[in-house]
Amino acid sequence: VITSDDTSLQAPAASGELTIEARIQPVETDGIHTIVMYGDHGYGLYLDDGRLGYASEYSLSKNPLSDVNMTVPEGVWSTVAVAVNATTGGTFFLNGEAIGSFGADQAEIPAGDFGSNDCYEAGLSCENLVIGRHGAGADRYHFSGMIDDVSIAAIDARIAGPNGSIGLGPFTETLSEWTFGEGEGDQTYDHMNRTGAIEGAAWVMPDGSIVAQAMELENGDELNLDGISAGDTLLFFAELPEYTRSLSVQAFAWAENEGKEDGEAEFVLYHDVDRVPSAWSHMDEVEDWGWGGVFASYTWPEAGV
Repeated sequence: VITSDDTSLQAPAASGELTIEARIQPVETDGIHTIVMYGDHGYGLYLDDGRLGYASEYSLSKNPLSDVNMTVPEGVWSTVAVAVNATTGGTFFLNGEAIGSFGADQAEIPAGDFGSNDCYEAGLSCENLVIGRHGAGADRYHFSGMIDDVSIAAIDARIAGPNGSIGLGPFTETLSEWTFGEGEGDQTYDHMNRTGAIEGAAWVMPDGSIVAQAMELENGDELNLDGISAGDTLLFFAELPEYTRSLSVQAFAWAENEGKEDGEAEFVLYHDVDRVPSAWSHMDEVEDWGWGGVFASYTWPEAGV
């Protein structure tokens, strides 16, 4: 999810206080998986081999991480958060429990105006909010899994708990909250009516199943679909007879007003057997082969008779 440039989201850098909270279900935690980031290497929250990380520096190796023995689990919903005060430090939270703190030397709240080559070469201001991958116009560190809610506030929401513990209090002065209640389309909106364009993600149910009406593919038949828009997710299924030896699937876009294939269209096919595939969980993935189409072919058995 990518917003337009919005300098109002630099408020935490000015106030010196920041809290980010998100509800996530990762399906993979190896490596870097960005939950949310503002601007050109601005503030953000991410996973680093399952540990929570706070983006305070250009170099990820300098950023603070949650305790090494407390990692975000795969395959279940968790609420994760970081609360930061630029003069005193910050704390990570997992389902409301503190799982690590860091000092003021790692608690900078960057305004997202680093000036990286990713933005300069693309001619971008990079003052936007990005959910689900790295900011700064960088197409990397994609989040693998589901994100259900993201909230950002220009406050340090930590509160004192019993026996000297640290808790997370209620959000006030929320800058941006994304609950993804639309369930369809290629745009989503936060509580302040900011628009986020959905790129490379799909609407799913809480169990991860794709939000789409499945259409059956019959052997030898061709489906012609009208009104397909960029970012749409389409779900198809086919019942294969016993002893099926080969299967091929082809999709292409047709520019009706020009009477020819639309060479600008791009497709990605995700395949699976006996379950609904998704972008992060599938048996096979096939991308464009050019000229606005995609093709996949399978044969059985792989060995023997």
